[in-house]
Amino acid sequence: MIKLRVISIVKKALLRTIEALKKDGDEEALLLLNDLGTIDISLEVPKDDKHGDFATNLAMLVAKKIKVRPHDIAKNLITQVLDINKKEELIEKVEIAGPGFINFFIFKKVYKDEMFRILTKKEDYGKSDIGSEKKVRIEFVSANPTGPLHVGHGRGAVIGDVLSSIFTFAGYDVVREYYLNDRGNQMNILGRTAREWKKALGQGEKPAFLTKSSEGESWYKGAYMEDVSQGIQTNLEEEDFHWGLAAADVILEKIKNDLAYFGVKPFDAWLSERHLYDSGDVAEVVDTLRKKGLIIKKEGAEWFLSSEMGDDADRVLKKSNGEWTYLTADIALHDFKFQTGCDQVIDIWGADHHGYIARVKGAVQALGHDPKQMSVILCQLVRLMRSGEPVPMSTRSGEFIELRTIIEEVGKDVARFFFLMRKVDAHLDFDLDVAKKQSMDNPVYYIQYAHARICNIESVFDEEGLTQSSLKDILLEELSCKEEVFLMKKLSRFQEVIEICVISQEPYYLTVYLREVAASFHSFYRKCRVITSDSEKTQARFALARATKHVLKNGLEILGLSAPLKM
Repeated sequence: MIKLRVISIVKKALLRTIEALKKDGDEEALLLLNDLGTIDISLEVPKDDKHGDFATNLAMLVAKKIKVRPHDIAKNLITQVLDINKKEELIEKVEIAGPGFINFFIFKKVYKDEMFRILTKKEDYGKSDIGSEKKVRIEFVSANPTGPLHVGHGRGAVIGDVLSSIFTFAGYDVVREYYLNDRGNQMNILGRTAREWKKALGQGEKPAFLTKSSEGESWYKGAYMEDVSQGIQTNLEEEDFHWGLAAADVILEKIKNDLAYFGVKPFDAWLSERHLYDSGDVAEVVDTLRKKGLIIKKEGAEWFLSSEMGDDADRVLKKSNGEWTYLTADIALHDFKFQTGCDQVIDIWGADHHGYIARVKGAVQALGHDPKQMSVILCQLVRLMRSGEPVPMSTRSGEFIELRTIIEEVGKDVARFFFLMRKVDAHLDFDLDVAKKQSMDNPVYYIQYAHARICNIESVFDEEGLTQSSLKDILLEELSCKEEVFLMKKLSRFQEVIEICVISQEPYYLTVYLREVAASFHSFYRKCRVITSDSEKTQARFALARATKHVLKNGLEILGLSAPLKM
């Protein structure tokens, strides 16, 4: 990866620069030399290519620490960079800008060499080894088996699915997890609702609770429960809980079907709250916390002293009526995850779980695991828009828009991409009008059309009887116009973007990158005719188009989107 190669040179140059200052008796330099890890060597891609391929404010950061003029640090760094670069033949020139910014210009040959890597590696281009021999467990969706998936679940589903694919592409051993809350009073309510539906339908009626208020009783009033009840063969005399489990099985089957319809890859593990109790896992973690002196009895309930583990308050594990809280099973769940020997645990939750993070991490720490190995991604809310106005997400009777309804309206590819078009922590407006457009205004169409255009170029190439040259015979020196060079540079960033997505745990950056690649290709396509009378230029441009196709296809596959041959 070109950027990492530049950073490696800059690190060596920084070390040399600080050592030189140390020899001159600079005490601050000596201290800094012992703590170089405090300096973040980051490179940005300038918006204006006149400022180079990469830029850094490193000189200003170092100058601030050792009280030397940034310009002087920059000059010393550049001298060392150019000296180290003699063997690398990577950096063509380096310039100082403003108060101490350093701009790096890369030899065009470097990008052309990267083109050959793309054309050689094809579907493997962009893969990384940063996750080599590392295992990560990613839990997502985990919707309660009490109703169908709604739009909010859709965002969490595609974020988890794509993030899992990104981590896999980066070399990680990924376990995709779904956690089922299949225990407790909600199962009783679900069972009671399903049985009343079954009983009423047998008499050709609707359940009375739909029209009459039932004092002290709760029900699931969605119309979906009619279909759920019809899929249950349990005896009417069975207890509510058994009816609830039967209903949950029917609902879970629908959830699985909807996720498959949405293109979500199969889960590797289906974890059950009920199993955590039945297996004794819950009792075991409670006993461990009790022995550590982290559980006390107060007001008839049992409390976890999570405030001693960084939480802002202590939390109830067992209510005064003897019922366990959801937190208790969640503690056992996360203990199980860490016991499997994974390097990282990632949970994708709804934004309303923000206050839940500290208590779970506190329990993880209390049980002897490293809370830094656990991260929680909070998905913000989704708002559907039509004709510039918000679409009501539910009716007065409590019905809500199902995820499948949206997929059927706009299509799987568009739905997946639109859910990823904002950062996870940002609210998302899902514009149904734009989503249904078959034009360049639709970002999915825009990206896929770039891929289809390249496939069409390949077809024309064949139809005209042209032969694709071997890689060693392609003269990439022919690629010299602005659009060609810009596209080459953009393609070379693919692996970097994958690693950024891993480090930030944010798939959004890949969607931005693919839109930029598509834009660069469309610009190249308009300005630079691929098939010309100049055979060498034709072969070079055709190679650039094929390299673009590989990057687009790899990116689309990671996102779970199709790469159409024609549109």
